[in-house]
Amino acid sequence: MFKKQNYYQILGVSQTATLEEIKKAYRRLAVQYHPDVNPADETGDFFKEITRIYEILRNPLEREKYDQELAQAASNEEVEFTSKVPEPDVEVNLKEKQSVHFYQQGLKKSQKLNYQGAIADYTEALKLNPELVEAYYQRGFAQSQLSNHREAFADYTEALHRNNKIPEIYYYRGLTRFKLANISGALEDLNQAIAMNPHYAAAYYHRGLVYQEIAEKKAAKVSFKQAAKEFLTQGDRFQYRQTLNALENLQKTLTIIDKTPPPFSLLLQILKTWRAFAFNPIEGLFPAFITLGNRQAIAVGIGFSLIFNLCFTVGISSSWQKIYPFSNLPILTLIIMGLLPVFSLTGISGLMRIIFQANGSFAGDLFITGAALLPLGLWVLLGGLMQNWIAIAILGIFAINYTILTLYSGCHEISLMSTAKSALTVPIMLLIGLLPLIFI
Repeated sequence: MFKKQNYYQILGVSQTATLEEIKKAYRRLAVQYHPDVNPADETGDFFKEITRIYEILRNPLEREKYDQELAQAASNEEVEFTSKVPEPDVEVNLKEKQSVHFYQQGLKKSQKLNYQGAIADYTEALKLNPELVEAYYQRGFAQSQLSNHREAFADYTEALHRNNKIPEIYYYRGLTRFKLANISGALEDLNQAIAMNPHYAAAYYHRGLVYQEIAEKKAAKVSFKQAAKEFLTQGDRFQYRQTLNALENLQKTLTIIDKTPPPFSLLLQILKTWRAFAFNPIEGLFPAFITLGNRQAIAVGIGFSLIFNLCFTVGISSSWQKIYPFSNLPILTLIIMGLLPVFSLTGISGLMRIIFQANGSFAGDLFITGAALLPLGLWVLLGGLMQNWIAIAILGIFAINYTILTLYSGCHEISLMSTAKSALTVPIMLLIGLLPLIFI
């Protein structure tokens, strides 16, 4: 028989938890202790117990009645306030109690977006009980929110090593692998999550994004359609509309590109990519990059760099002659000067990745460089046309800040550097990368 315990703590939620939070907690435990997953007799009994508890707490009248009983029992010190028992009919020792306490403390901090504090609590919980699968899983989630993708991957892998029957862990590890540019690994995990739960709408949606990344447009279309169907069935209207938008954009891209000659197709891709991050480089740069394959990213990065070079050359040669004497240099010399920051920024980006052992690729380095130089090129062109020092100064402040934000976003999101390493890398890139132009 089970001891009389606090139902909320058995499910791992607070007494003020919403019905949705209770549902999520029950589903998580049901997946872990379902007889089909863990055929042992005692886990089957525990599955029946949490199901009974869930039926009580989901019913408003039954829940109110239980809350009254709980309050009365607490005043009489009749209820033992413990968290869920790992194994029914086994007394939870002190270490396990403390472990669960730290775990629940971490959950509360994570809900308040205090991910650093949550990670510390999950770590303490795992020191006391290294077999607490949920702590690995939740710590991995907190790490991913801080863009510590390698640490998140390690935690998800450790959780799966202890329990490989939970589709949510495969799903989140797949997202982490996607962030780490491990496309085949991301597909493997998302496919596994879908195999274990054929109605996993979010897994279908992100699998569509992965297929879109590697230019498998038809496979992406199939995944998006299935995701939309599952979201609609589950009543998630917001995600349903988001999936339809992704599907519609994919279909438009297919239609336009299929009917457009290759040179114009690249121009359309450059314009579309620029629009994706033009007004918000911090949040828009990575989504713009991830929708491109490596070859497309290189092509778009070269395109951005050529636009910068064109703006730089035209701006200097035709408009800055009264300001700087070197503007009278031959066009070929100006073109070479415009290429210097492209090569230097790309090289420094790759070097800093090696020094900090960050992930990423040459495609990412070139893409970041091209995107960051665009505002500087437009500044040279427009500032020269205006020939007004106040206007030039205002545009220069805007362009330089925009470049800094773009470089930071690229280092953090595309090269997967930590926030501290990204903050250190940006000034180094600006100093060394633009040094040739400063000397000139």
